[in-house]
Amino acid sequence: ILEELPGRVFVSEVTTSGSAFASKGKVLEGDKIVEVDGQSCSDAGLEKVMGMIAAGSESVKLKLSRDSTVRAVSFDGGKVAVAEEGEILRDIAQRVGHPVTYSCESGTCGTCEHVVGDDSGAYAKTVRVCTMPLTTTVDEPVLRLRKP
Repeated sequence: ILEELPGRVFVSEVTTSGSAFASKGKVLEGDKIVEVDGQSCSDAGLEKVMGMIAAGSESVKLKLSRDSTVRAVSFDGGKVAVAEEGEILRDIAQRVGHPVTYSCESGTCGTCEHVVGDDSGAYAKTVRVCTMPLTTTVDEPVLRLRKP
């Protein structure tokens, strides 16, 4: 679902029945629509952007921009959360109903360990979800979090 604020048209909601949801975190709430099928729409209003999308073929290519402190975090089972840099991974997991086993809740016992990585598989490390803040140091739009 798209909405308009002065100077931008943005994704206000990603519904479970839409193609943005199927992208598994590549389209997030808050993303600004910059281009539709290669045509700039950075100064266009909602009506014009919707017209550009409707005039496209069955498959429309969108170029989006995003605040650099916002990430998608994907969990086993396909759950995806929109999160901001600095949020504790435990809180993000709880928000989407991803089960995390805890014992000490201070990061010392290791019960809550998960593997965090990117889509490419080039970056992966084990973290303790109960105390680890989300960072935006990985240059990927989606961060994967899974049990080891």
